[in-house]
Amino acid sequence: MEENNQYTGGGGITFRQLLLIIRANIFLIVAIIVIATIVGVVYSTTRKTTYTATRSMIVICKNVSDENDNNIYNDLTATSRMIPTIAEYCKQEVVLSLAQEIYGKSNSGEIKKSGVKVSYDESGNNYFLYISYTDVEPDLARAKVMAVSEAEKEIVETVDAKGNPVYVRMMTTLTFVDTIDTAEDLQKIPCVMNSGSKMIVVLAVIIGIIVAVLVVLFRYLLDDTLKTKEELERATGTQVFAFLGDMNASEEDKGKNG
Repeated sequence: MEENNQYTGGGGITFRQLLLIIRANIFLIVAIIVIATIVGVVYSTTRKTTYTATRSMIVICKNVSDENDNNIYNDLTATSRMIPTIAEYCKQEVVLSLAQEIYGKSNSGEIKKSGVKVSYDESGNNYFLYISYTDVEPDLARAKVMAVSEAEKEIVETVDAKGNPVYVRMMTTLTFVDTIDTAEDLQKIPCVMNSGSKMIVVLAVIIGIIVAVLVVLFRYLLDDTLKTKEELERATGTQVFAFLGDMNASEEDKGKNG
């Protein structure tokens, strides 16, 4: 029974061997984990803190190809189908260029595509569109998301001389949840700080543990010395009645029990 608990079969590492490997390399394991943790702490404290401002709007699309179609269900179905396309417009050059023009009227700086994020309910349970912008200052994030959302609304709602939609197939209305009339009203736009410091440290510790285990295992696998009686028997093909490593381990156990 004891032998079954120790032996994993197929020439693999026994549980006893695993404990011995960990004990023999405990200082190396701890050192790698500590170094990884320090790197994580330093990185989390020195990296720039960013802020994400988000503006919400309600999207409604109407099929203008059939003037007699006043079925609200058809409009909602059309809206669900068009929201992904409308969301994708937010990162198109036509919207970003207009957003830069709107933003540049009272601010300096650049609106970057990488700072824009658009989300919506992919299940189609609601018709909200959430436009976010991330920057190093909360006021910058608010001002830029304001410009991007206004540009998105203007572009998507653009119609030609005949009143037909220019950028999407259906007549689309974007209605903001908030009302921004003055510069002071920008503070109404929700803005959150993206810290993530604790998560970075936790991730660093996990990576440290994984690296430590891999290093120890590689050291063990690359070491071709015979460490147990079973390994010696497999290597020589003969039965071994006494093995110095086992005798030493037994002496240690006796010393502890005594």
